[in-house]
Amino acid sequence: MSQMTLFKPPDIFTERVKELKDNSELDREQAQLLLQVELGFALMERLEIDDEPVTAVWAILSGMPLRHPRLQNLDEMQRRAVANARQIIPFSARFAWLGALRFYIRNIPQNRRNYDFDIQDLDSQIIHAAKHLRDQVNQNVYENSLSTDLQFRQRRAEPVKAGVAYQFQAKTEKETVTMQVQFTPEHLSTARQQPWFTTPRSREPFSLRIPDLESNAEFLDRREQLLARRYGWNETQKGHWVSRFRKINFHKIQEDGTLSERNTQTLDLDGFVHLAGQVASGKSTLSKLQAVDIVRNHPDSRITLVVSDVQSAIQLANQINWWFCNDPENDEPVAVPLLGRSKREAHLKSFYASKDFQEHWQRGQPHWGDRFLGTACALQGLLQASDIFDRLHGKPLKPGTEPCHSLKEAPKSESDRKKQNNNPGIGIIFDF
Repeated sequence: MSQMTLFKPPDIFTERVKELKDNSELDREQAQLLLQVELGFALMERLEIDDEPVTAVWAILSGMPLRHPRLQNLDEMQRRAVANARQIIPFSARFAWLGALRFYIRNIPQNRRNYDFDIQDLDSQIIHAAKHLRDQVNQNVYENSLSTDLQFRQRRAEPVKAGVAYQFQAKTEKETVTMQVQFTPEHLSTARQQPWFTTPRSREPFSLRIPDLESNAEFLDRREQLLARRYGWNETQKGHWVSRFRKINFHKIQEDGTLSERNTQTLDLDGFVHLAGQVASGKSTLSKLQAVDIVRNHPDSRITLVVSDVQSAIQLANQINWWFCNDPENDEPVAVPLLGRSKREAHLKSFYASKDFQEHWQRGQPHWGDRFLGTACALQGLLQASDIFDRLHGKPLKPGTEPCHSLKEAPKSESDRKKQNNNPGIGIIFDF
């Protein structure tokens, strides 16, 4: 069962897995997969698309937009069934679902299955695979799982204590070693003073007129002229935003299907917005000027710009911050890239090799990407110097693997260590 889902399976589901394991020839893996596969088929029956082949379930679980006539007008209970199934069944990829189907046929006894089909003919319809006589207990589990309100998956978390030894796995370029740290009362007092969360902001529609963006273009040209004098920019590094603004060619599709006059209608934003247009029609210019307008005139609002890759996100955030800030080390940014940590090392290598960073470095202009990709680790700062040189070979932790999210209380004895190795979930977890 995937542990990355936001919600956990209902109690009736997990209890049935245990019953099958304790009272039948099935082990836990077989019992769990039996219920998951058949829950997928039960979902298709609930959606009235069980005339699809047994392989079609993964497409519903994947969340991809499907223009299937029966999926366009789902009622509330059917939509809940889809949402619940996506949390309980971890087979949203095609080959994962195919693997589950093969396991289901080859490893689950036929008398335990509510469905039967030829593993060599995966185009057979679900409705033909369904048996007339079914395990009613399992069937009740499926009906309940697709209709109940799922509960959030929770993780036990406790604050660390001063003077107690905690351990974490430190990954280096050569190996993974177990390190220990201890906290003082001063450390904990400082950590509790940090404002980790801000007040959530409300979501509401937003409208703007294209001509109103001209003042923002003028502001950017003045700002980039100042940066050009400070850091020796050449003309190609300037945006020439007023000139670009005048090339924006925005036409709104009206209710009768016709196009409005150029740049006369308002642009309404409510959730995701897709602007379709040919090359050089002003799409990128419009999105950036709109972001600038938000910062200048609506500082309490947020806007998200979606770009194609991580380096583009870093470059865009750097550009916007230089328009409004002067010091990447100390100023509070107005734009940040949304990055994951698992690929941090690859992001760093690509960043330092990028043309954007190299140009900044050559003209002596700091790049905000250094701040966004920083690998400072508070836990590594608590390690003894001897540990860093002897066990970490004098190297920092591998970027993207800094143990900033959890700690476990170090075992006090050899028996405790063996017990913890056998059950990795034992220990105090601390969100750092």
